[in-house]
Amino acid sequence: MGERLAALYKGTLMSRETQNGRGGSKGLRFKCSNNHEFTVSYGKLKQVPTSNLTLETCKDIWCVKCHNFYYRCKTKAEQNSAVVTSTIFEAGHVKLNCRMGHDFKISIHRNPDKVWCSRCKKDTKTEMLKQKELDLERKRAEINQQQRKLFEESKNKIQNSPAFQTQQSLTLQEILKQVELKAKYETQKFLAQSGTTQSESSIFNIYKTIYMPSEILQASLQSLGEHLNSCFRKMAVILHPDKNSHPLSKRAFQKLSQVYANIKLSLR
Repeated sequence: MGERLAALYKGTLMSRETQNGRGGSKGLRFKCSNNHEFTVSYGKLKQVPTSNLTLETCKDIWCVKCHNFYYRCKTKAEQNSAVVTSTIFEAGHVKLNCRMGHDFKISIHRNPDKVWCSRCKKDTKTEMLKQKELDLERKRAEINQQQRKLFEESKNKIQNSPAFQTQQSLTLQEILKQVELKAKYETQKFLAQSGTTQSESSIFNIYKTIYMPSEILQASLQSLGEHLNSCFRKMAVILHPDKNSHPLSKRAFQKLSQVYANIKLSLR
């Protein structure tokens, strides 16, 4: 019986008998496939149906440590909509299939409450990074749209000013057009030469800020009124050297900051 039980669980029968404190027979001594040593009493052995010796019918008398580990893994699996795929008391680990369909193992030496599918963690991290990038692109698009609106309002404001004649208005339009073309050209040139993974919009904003005459940039920002501060903060996020790796980001940010400071000074 002992040898059959050991073979069933791929363990070892260490002795035919163990003695209790009074010298009487106590049970059989085993070593499981995970090197845990334990004793199965004769009383428990008698309860095993010898005609139906299976992993399931004998699970309650085999290694308690392995038994507890297996069911801790099973409980964790149920809590996370996963499935245990290995047979009970498999050597070294328990195999599982998570709710995302990934196969993984939990080692007998690890705590099931603190270990889970590494692929799920990696996929979750990738998804978070992807979402973060999408949010950043969305924010950049909003800023670009706001900038276009800002410059258009500025152009209209300046053109409608009594200080400007028709020829001067045409000159302003030409300046804005040239700034746009120059910024696009430099952006494409930088992308082709640097091989950067930086977004095109963030690079374009650098060049557009640098090439835009400070007077026009100041008029554009000043026309925003109560929205000046929020627009400046959003533009600063795009241009700041800590957020933008372009070599000219510092120069663009300093220009924007100086224009903003001039506006604030004029409002005092």
